[in-house]
Amino acid sequence: MSEELPRVRIFVFGDTGVGKTALCKSLCRRSKADEVSNEGGWTVGCRIHVRKHQLDQNSSILVEFCDVGGSAKFEDSRLVFLRRLQADGVVFVHDLTWVPSRASIRRLWLPEVVRCLDSEAEDRSSLEEFFNPASSVDEVGELFSAIRRGELRQCSLLLMRLGERLVELIMQYVREFLGDDLAEKAQERAMCRSVMIPMLFVGMKRDLATRDQRKLAKADLPPSVPYAELDAKTAPSNPNLVTFLQQTIQHRKERGNRHTTQGKRRIVVSRC
Repeated sequence: MSEELPRVRIFVFGDTGVGKTALCKSLCRRSKADEVSNEGGWTVGCRIHVRKHQLDQNSSILVEFCDVGGSAKFEDSRLVFLRRLQADGVVFVHDLTWVPSRASIRRLWLPEVVRCLDSEAEDRSSLEEFFNPASSVDEVGELFSAIRRGELRQCSLLLMRLGERLVELIMQYVREFLGDDLAEKAQERAMCRSVMIPMLFVGMKRDLATRDQRKLAKADLPPSVPYAELDAKTAPSNPNLVTFLQQTIQHRKERGNRHTTQGKRRIVVSRC
């Protein structure tokens, strides 16, 4: 009986029609003879594309690309997939020939992913409650109590909450003095830094975009995030994409090692 291959899961986000499905199909082609069809409908919920990635001569790994539907009518199903399936990497796709699709990443897709990757997200009734200044006083008191008790994990969680609330408060002042556009870009950079898994921005339809469109898209990117301009036929050979896959696989290995170590520690404690 053959041993099951390890898996890496990558979520792909972006507006409807930007080229997410074409990108996933291109990356999962079995050979160069397989052509990527330009025809296709909307993705409903989440469609899984699987690629067998060769690590070396003796080992390989399965890479699952979760092609998430971009239509607003599928928002509830997107949240289910995000919260139930653990992501090892995330790709944000926009159309180089359609500027609003880039703004959607900043305003919709990135905030949605950040909320769902937050381990405490399901315990919060709403963002309004989370950013309520009245609750800050209570959490500061909880923080000092946790420090006195020596509860390091609780301290780190409370510090994270207070830090996020402080960032939101700063962004409100930035919006007042610099305007919404600059504030959104600053907030996007902050959110990108908060994502603790490998991330890649992709501009699709490179073969159709003009030089000015490509230049404008590149200038609008957060500086800390890797970026690749692709079309469906040349995507698999892009060096930035290859590097992203390697980083995602490495992240998955490190996460697996941490879980294994924690499991061993629990076993030792239970025997004492």
